[in-house]
Amino acid sequence: MSTPAPHRALATRVILVHDLAGFTKATAQTAPLELAAFLDAYYTACATRVRAGGGRIVKVMGDACLAVFDVARCADALDAAVALRADIAPLASRHGVPVTAGKACVHVAEIAEGLLGPEGDRRFDVVGQGVNVTFLLGSCRGAGVPLSEAAHRALSTLPGVKNAAVNI
Repeated sequence: MSTPAPHRALATRVILVHDLAGFTKATAQTAPLELAAFLDAYYTACATRVRAGGGRIVKVMGDACLAVFDVARCADALDAAVALRADIAPLASRHGVPVTAGKACVHVAEIAEGLLGPEGDRRFDVVGQGVNVTFLLGSCRGAGVPLSEAAHRALSTLPGVKNAAVNI
């Protein structure tokens, strides 16, 4: 007898993906335990910045972090992205890991969210084209915080944000 599927829902969320630059090369130059200590500190920095902005870490995977925020917290998500990028250089230096801040991509989209996975190991996750689009924003040239058009629109509708033409 199977148990019913856990609750899942559609939600419009701000999606933040941060990805370090130079991580593959760093894995070849850094001892595994040193790399693990760095990643632990990186994941802590991600959680600190995301939670301070009212967001939720969905998952960390290697050198990347996926988080979501309520749309009303779009400016907080952008602030978290900028602050996290600023955290990386001192963190990498302290651990002797040759990586840079890479990109922190911000998008707004409707996604499915809820508990996914095999029985006994279900975890909160988000899925949908919007998640993929957010990761793809990282493929654009240059460093920084790429914002999708949807994120730009969400920022421009927030009280106190007069001009969402952001160049970070």
